[in-house]
Amino acid sequence: MGDKTLTAAEAEKAFWDSLKKSNTGMLGLDQPGYHSQPMTAFRDEETGVIWFFTRDDTDLARDAAVGSGQSAMFTYGSKDQNVWACVHGELSVHGADRNIIDRYWNPVLAAWYPEGKD
Repeated sequence: MGDKTLTAAEAEKAFWDSLKKSNTGMLGLDQPGYHSQPMTAFRDEETGVIWFFTRDDTDLARDAAVGSGQSAMFTYGSKDQNVWACVHGELSVHGADRNIIDRYWNPVLAAWYPEGKD
């Protein structure tokens, strides 16, 4: 995007549009000493929610499950290097929410979960 200054709405649109094409970034809890990890983002532009899938036994899932949600940060850079973003929000665990799983299930997720959706 060069030196162009974007309005908040333009920046948000550029982010969502870019996330459609390239949906990998770094996700971590916003805590001292916590390391981010590469994750695939599944976007819901209507609600502004970004979904991530991970196994229940990962540090990220266990730590995010504490309380009602944890402060998190998703760092993103588009493949063409025109969009860079650091998105702060709340990360919470939705367990085996079948509606979410069915909505976003695809061959990429299936490769990470050879046992299937369950």
